[in-house]
Amino acid sequence: MTIPARSTSPEFRVLIYPYKYGEALPKTTWNKDRTELTVEIKGQKDVYHFGQADGGRTVLSMQRGGDEVLNSGAQPARPVLLVRGERFDINDLRYTRDENKTPTYLIDKSENIQLIRPVAPAVIRYTLDGSEPTETSLLYEGPIVINKTCDLKAIVIDPNWVCGPKKSLTVTAHLMVKEAEKGLIATPANSKSGLQVRVYEINTKLYNDKGFFEASHIMMPNLTKETPILSTSVNAFVLPQVTPTQVLEQQCKGFYRFSGLFYAKERGVYQFDVNSCGPVTLDFGKQTAIESIGVYHQNQAHRKGEVVLEKGWQNIELVICDPLFWNINSVDPMPLEVSYSLNGGAKQTVSNSELCYLADGTISAQTEVKWHEALDNKLRLEPGFVMQTFDRTGKRRDNDFLDVEGAQAISTIKTKELESSESRNLVRSFSGYFYASLEGEYKFQLIGKVGEGAFLGSKQASCQNQLKVGDEVVVQRGVCGRNPSGLAALKKGWHPISLRFGSSETTCKVLLPDGQTIILTGDNVFRSSEVLVELEGAVVKKNPVEIYDKVKVALSFPSTSKIAIYYTLDGTVPTNKSLRYTNAFAVDKTSKLMAAAFEVNQMISSPVTVDFNKVNVPQLGSMGNVNFDNWNGKGGDYEVKGNFQLWLANSCKITEGMN
Repeated sequence: MTIPARSTSPEFRVLIYPYKYGEALPKTTWNKDRTELTVEIKGQKDVYHFGQADGGRTVLSMQRGGDEVLNSGAQPARPVLLVRGERFDINDLRYTRDENKTPTYLIDKSENIQLIRPVAPAVIRYTLDGSEPTETSLLYEGPIVINKTCDLKAIVIDPNWVCGPKKSLTVTAHLMVKEAEKGLIATPANSKSGLQVRVYEINTKLYNDKGFFEASHIMMPNLTKETPILSTSVNAFVLPQVTPTQVLEQQCKGFYRFSGLFYAKERGVYQFDVNSCGPVTLDFGKQTAIESIGVYHQNQAHRKGEVVLEKGWQNIELVICDPLFWNINSVDPMPLEVSYSLNGGAKQTVSNSELCYLADGTISAQTEVKWHEALDNKLRLEPGFVMQTFDRTGKRRDNDFLDVEGAQAISTIKTKELESSESRNLVRSFSGYFYASLEGEYKFQLIGKVGEGAFLGSKQASCQNQLKVGDEVVVQRGVCGRNPSGLAALKKGWHPISLRFGSSETTCKVLLPDGQTIILTGDNVFRSSEVLVELEGAVVKKNPVEIYDKVKVALSFPSTSKIAIYYTLDGTVPTNKSLRYTNAFAVDKTSKLMAAAFEVNQMISSPVTVDFNKVNVPQLGSMGNVNFDNWNGKGGDYEVKGNFQLWLANSCKITEGMN
């Protein structure tokens, strides 16, 4: 029988009694602290005694008529330590890699160690010489003063325990008196605030001669034998902006090696907490605070360790690992936080004012955010984007997948909607002008994965997107080769932008200098007004255009002022010296039309481009002349002259110019 429990507190106990209709029900009676239950039925008296063993597990014994008939055989819960305000319960380590690990606490000269008292008449017995405690060992009556290195071992003895042996298992803690690491009192000359950081890109996967994976038990490589791909300075413990250099298939990890000086404000025991992926090492001079370098230390976790420091500037080196460094521009940044407490006090984040490094000229500063000058805009603008679609078949895994400069678009249209293609081989580019209403840094953010609110297993690095301001790639996700910060410093005014989407969501958020956030849409991005091109009376909305015979082309520009339209048919950008449009003209061959509007000899529109591709009707002997005069307009097989058939899909129409 399964009884679902939907609560952990208060604890529920269930008594199942086989009951026959019409019989008397059992009488149940609890004692005051609900550790004893009496059940009476038909002159029979059962007494259940409940207790809590290690881990809060409920155990029991049962007596019937004064004789014991059931017993869990469990021992009382082990003592819980309290060191510098931090509670240590050995059961908290169950089912972890540290389950059988003895905790070590550093002592600066002396320390008061507490043991949390059990309910009387249970008592705690302990030893400090490494021997196992017994009923005659030291009785715990208050905080234990420790002033030399020793092993504390303690047990609980409960004379009222009836669920098994009255003595608990032993809890052990190693207490080590440590000499404080000496520091520099004065701030070093030529020092700067912050830290040095070196970034290493390393393939740690090991394969044998048969191609099988062999993982090293020590996952932290010797970085002194490696060459960093970046050496720079940062404020506090901040991951620098860096781009992987190895190919995606290598799946290289990134190791960040922070070094410098930490200011210990007073002498004492410092407990550090590093929240990051691993492996992780944290060293202060000759003391190691954290060393998590095993094969199972790659997950994001809080890792803690202690050092004893004198007041002053202390050498510090922290090494962490980003296991997804190879895919860094497709996933969310790895969280990194370093904090500490002093002598059990309040936890605080390490600030930049507590860190410095010696400026020896061996590192370079992080690249500053580039300033973009505003355009001296003379163009007539209208809300929306110019969308171009590019076929990038065969380049999807290349670094330049989204770099469509110079590529031939398979279509060009105007739109106010941002939408990506369902094809993984197509790239859609949305171009326009963004108005920076404030001068300062703008943070552009693109989606890195499909479905921001999706469950963990579905958060794949599946979005491929890019944003350019002018000629600078400001954001790129899902494509190797770049990992820009998303920051652009914009002068007040108009700036050309281009959004490119492969397989991707199309949301682009912008954090403005004043802290507000907007989403780029066809209402706050503007495109240049263009000359309208009409083909036989119909506005051309897509490019290129196929023609089969001579066609009449008309040009117009939506404006109330007096303007002139100039055009070319050889693909050159029109000037006020080019052909001036007066009346519709004919095109009867493959041509590249470019047209623009001018006012007082100044171009006020972006040149519009239409590619006319002359297509000849298939000739007899190659495929056959196809005549649709007798076609009934329905889908299906349709007989034509020649040794073949054409299959016509529903809603087909005869293309103008063909017969």
